[in-house]
Amino acid sequence: MWLLLHFTDHHAFVDTYRKLLPLLQKHVPGYDKTRVAFAKYRDAVGRAAERARKLDPTGAEHARNPSTGVWQLTDRMTNP
Repeated sequence: MWLLLHFTDHHAFVDTYRKLLPLLQKHVPGYDKTRVAFAKYRDAVGRAAERARKLDPTGAEHARNPSTGVWQLTDRMTNP
């Protein structure tokens, strides 16, 4: 979910990785979760964080689908 948010807003329920994968592959053809080159996506971290924050601004992402709390980590890393 975190990587998908680097490319687009996504608000629909996704119950499995298998269902998320085709959505991600539209933006990252040949995506392989074992070979992610994080440097390729660095410039979009801010947009991804903004999109993720909109999915759950309360920070209780564990109770929502879709959501990701990675934005909290990236915020702490870039705004100490």
